[in-house]
Amino acid sequence: MSTAIEWLKESMIAILAIVTLAALLVTYNRLTHMPATGSDVEAKQTANVEKVATALFGIFAAFVGYYAGRVPAEHSAAIAQQNADTQKTLADQKSNDVRHAKALLVEARPIISPATVKSAAAADNSALAERIDEFLENTGGKS
Repeated sequence: MSTAIEWLKESMIAILAIVTLAALLVTYNRLTHMPATGSDVEAKQTANVEKVATALFGIFAAFVGYYAGRVPAEHSAAIAQQNADTQKTLADQKSNDVRHAKALLVEARPIISPATVKSAAAADNSALAERIDEFLENTGGKS
């Protein structure tokens, strides 16, 4: 349904642009065939035709500007969406990596606690255990 509405909208804009261009060409043709000198009536007609031509040119320029600006904008929007999707994927991967690391640390914590390790390296394990506890607290607990 949205595609049909978009197609209708674009068709109407294109038709309006073509009609405006045709009217602009007819007006300029009439302007070029008007006498350069003449009566006050002809001078007023020439002035009126010039005003109409100026207005039609402005309207046609708006149509051209719409299409000329839309194409780069749509391209930029597509690139931005692709970048956003890529960054979301990377963020999801990093989040999964952190969850996995957290789960491994939760499993490793009891293994390296000073009470279970009886060796000269127990002091080093104690510091490591404290750092793991600190990490787990900062990331939301011990699961």
